[in-house]
Amino acid sequence: MIHTLGTDPVWSKSSAAVYLIAKDGQIDKVDVVDPENIDVGRKPIPSTYAMTSGRWVTTEHLPTKVAKSGGRSGLGDFETAHLGQIVTDRFKPVVEDICGADTHQFEPVEITNANKNEDRHRWWFVPAVRLFALRKDLIEPPLNDLGYYPSNKGPSGWHVTFDASIVDDHPIFCPGEFLSSPILVNDDFISAVEAAGLTGLAFRYSFPIG
Repeated sequence: MIHTLGTDPVWSKSSAAVYLIAKDGQIDKVDVVDPENIDVGRKPIPSTYAMTSGRWVTTEHLPTKVAKSGGRSGLGDFETAHLGQIVTDRFKPVVEDICGADTHQFEPVEITNANKNEDRHRWWFVPAVRLFALRKDLIEPPLNDLGYYPSNKGPSGWHVTFDASIVDDHPIFCPGEFLSSPILVNDDFISAVEAAGLTGLAFRYSFPIG
């Protein structure tokens, strides 16, 4: 199965939500490294989707410092920040072990007001594998003329099957057929996360492979 990767609702519910606020940089100006090399659809990929487009991104405007604001005091190994994802030193080797070093992009970021028992050092996590892997004969509705899945609903409304011949070698990827690409993972990644005891991750929606 293929699963969406998001933040655990236990960690992100309103009463416990933590917001990671950039103290420098300008993340809405972060762009993919090669914006002209676009495979289908709109050119360029909107900068607001850069961190989940399945491409390496530029670092000129990427914040290097963020601060916590909000409910709970602790942070999980996986947290969402404005337009991106921030992870721990525990998360990074799990990804590199299962996907290979330098497959996905990690850029350093500091939690300026981390608790005494927390590591200030974190990473921006940019999944950098972009796949066009939908089984065109097993999706409803069909792709539109630009090659996108036209559903205006989130994953709860998707009726899709992923092509095993394309996704089997990619534990983490972003699907190119969606205007706002989610991060998708397979069962092997979930097993690795559970074995490592990582926190803060949720796999809310699942889709078949065929």
